[in-house]
Amino acid sequence: MTESLYALFKRNFPYVRREEETARDILSNPENQLFFHKDNAGNLVGAAVVHKNTLLLLCVDAPFRNTGVGSKLLAEAETYVKSKGYKTITIGVGDIYLCPGVPVKEMPFEEEISNIALHPQLPENNASYFIKRGYRHAWNDCNCFDMHMPFTPELLSIHPPETPGIEYRFANQSDLPSILDCTNAAEKEFSKYYEESESYAPDSHDKVLIALDGDRVVGTLMVDQEAEGEGIGSIGCTTVHPAYQGRKIASSMIIRGAKHLYKSGMKEGFLGYTYSGLDKLYGKAGFKVCTFYFMAEKSLS
Repeated sequence: MTESLYALFKRNFPYVRREEETARDILSNPENQLFFHKDNAGNLVGAAVVHKNTLLLLCVDAPFRNTGVGSKLLAEAETYVKSKGYKTITIGVGDIYLCPGVPVKEMPFEEEISNIALHPQLPENNASYFIKRGYRHAWNDCNCFDMHMPFTPELLSIHPPETPGIEYRFANQSDLPSILDCTNAAEKEFSKYYEESESYAPDSHDKVLIALDGDRVVGTLMVDQEAEGEGIGSIGCTTVHPAYQGRKIASSMIIRGAKHLYKSGMKEGFLGYTYSGLDKLYGKAGFKVCTFYFMAEKSLS
């Protein structure tokens, strides 16, 4: 069933980036509950996948849309989640996720967002389907989105800002205590990602870029190759110690990280599950918003 589910996912969400092995692992999780619809020949043409109280996937092949199949699958998923004692159901992000929410063209939260270049295959009015059925955007103060950029030689012409006294290099294991001092002060929820030792191995494709004031780490950035597939690089989990914020350290790290990925042979960059404010920050290196997400939630009480 995993093979059929993955094929269904790829057919219906060509604009969602998720590394194939990761997507297959998510879809085959033994804790998932599956609801599906097959055509007369026995082919899987629609499915809802639930993990705890999160709807990981709801999709129906184009020839079977507007026939009630999707509504039936969604109703079955909601009934199941409620039967497990949950008061709400969410779509997209939970303990595991294929994408953070419902992919949409429209900004769910009205605000000024810069650096937008939406994926041309994004469908119209994805959110309205769920709004009619009682869902709302659960992020009350911001948007969620993915960002993308092609890596081209023009990237090398972008000069990272220089801050007097600040130097940059890739970290090694001995830097970890100072890295955690910085991340704990700036974004403590990111610290767990920096604790993963693989990023500090000399031969690792995934690296941690650090900004240093003498021996003190004052900024960090994760720089990953093959993040969501072959030739795709990613940067993220940017932190700057509160005492050093406002000095363009984050901008400098982001541009340096993107350049490193390009020089390492990556063809494009992708940032998943990003949020308001970061459109401007990552936009300094050339990243643009390619997909918005309706962070859907519905009360079942």
